[in-house]
Amino acid sequence: MALGELKRFSRNSFFLGLSYALRFAAGLLVTVFVIKRVTPEDFGRLSFALTLSAFFGVAADFGLHTLTVRNIAQDASLAPRYYRNILTLKILLSVIAFAGIVLFVNVLGYPSETKLVVYPIAAFMFISSLGTYHYFLFRGLERMDLEAGASLAHNASLIVCVLGVMLLADGKFPVSVGYVTTGYLAAGIISTVIIFALLGRHVGRPGLSVDPAFWGKLLKESSYFAFFAMLGLIYIHVDTVMLSKLRPDPEKEIALYQAPVRLLGAAVMIVAVVINVYLPILSRRFKGPRDDFISLVKTLNRIGVTLIAPIAVFTMIYNKEIVEFFFRKEYEESGRILVVLSLATLVWFAPPYGVVFAAMDKQRINFFVAAACAGANVVLNLIFIPRYGAIAAAATTLATYLLQKAFYAAFSRKYLGSALISPRFVAALLLCAALAGGLTLTNLHLIAAGAVFCALYAVFSYLLILSREEKLLCLRLAGLTKAQEVQG
Repeated sequence: MALGELKRFSRNSFFLGLSYALRFAAGLLVTVFVIKRVTPEDFGRLSFALTLSAFFGVAADFGLHTLTVRNIAQDASLAPRYYRNILTLKILLSVIAFAGIVLFVNVLGYPSETKLVVYPIAAFMFISSLGTYHYFLFRGLERMDLEAGASLAHNASLIVCVLGVMLLADGKFPVSVGYVTTGYLAAGIISTVIIFALLGRHVGRPGLSVDPAFWGKLLKESSYFAFFAMLGLIYIHVDTVMLSKLRPDPEKEIALYQAPVRLLGAAVMIVAVVINVYLPILSRRFKGPRDDFISLVKTLNRIGVTLIAPIAVFTMIYNKEIVEFFFRKEYEESGRILVVLSLATLVWFAPPYGVVFAAMDKQRINFFVAAACAGANVVLNLIFIPRYGAIAAAATTLATYLLQKAFYAAFSRKYLGSALISPRFVAALLLCAALAGGLTLTNLHLIAAGAVFCALYAVFSYLLILSREEKLLCLRLAGLTKAQEVQG
């Protein structure tokens, strides 16, 4: 990695890391606070509403976010035209998606209690998407400092509004889920206004543009990203929708399943930082020498494995303690689900093939893999969820991710000459298992055990796992060695 690219990577990593840290804090605080203050049934309804909105949100996005990052990273002069046309498109697509949600819950006959949660959450998601689209604009311009500012606006609004309106309940338990949905909707409106103001001050005045010919080009080019995202959501979240229709006590089943899902989603954001920082870099490097691109891909894989292993292994070993600390006693069954989902998360991130093939402009491969896995996921869920419930949903997710990795490994061998399965994967897992297993022999509190585990893992991974080049990069980023040592 050349010195200039290293500096850009470290700067972008810092600000994108800050952005994801804010999302982590908001996701964790809101999830835990809501779980502890509402009934499991209401948390199940809220989780269903968020999941359903995510499904239809793909229609409002239609792959335009990823397209923005990739194309603007390659040519920043495209930014004004892309931004104004895509923002106009997103407004129209959001209206269509919201209408789709209303039609869905009414045609399938969901109870009125569920509809009253779904409608405001859907409105929150689509209002927020107009603001959070700017994350991708800023990322394509490699202005992660502005993305961090936008993330601060969104997540601070979410924490203040959701927790604030719940506190207005005056300590009553359980709190009505109506307070929660009101907080979400207020946060979406406030944060979107702030993000538009941020754009106007630092990049340029927001604006709309109507160019039907260009819209057709955008939608055609982004269609693979859109279908890939939709199919990905199917094998990530279709189980929640199926639980809502195939189980006798759907709200509670969804709560037991979604509690660990949302906790893990917050925890793995640190890995997403590295992956998202690399997307614009990979997109540029793909146009250069093939060997340089493959080398960068392998570096991404090694870093991802090193980061995801401790999160997955620690949550698997300490699943009971984590559930007891973050949730209530009604969620005891979520411990087994957390173990399976932690293993699934490990498989999902190691290695991150989807980002690599997106940078290579191989959307057809991503689409094929997503379609095959989505189909397998739906079939497995239909077979096992009616009988086994939430634990079957988690096991099906794991099976689908394993199938996904098998497909991608084959394509990776074809196009890159390697399956990208790093030997570090096994080394990192063994190190994490040894450290976490040893800590279980102590009587440390969960927080203390987590802190000790992270510290020990950082030291031992530096000494035993990182390559010499990566050690030099770490020292360079810390300012402890000379620049020329890491040029290459």
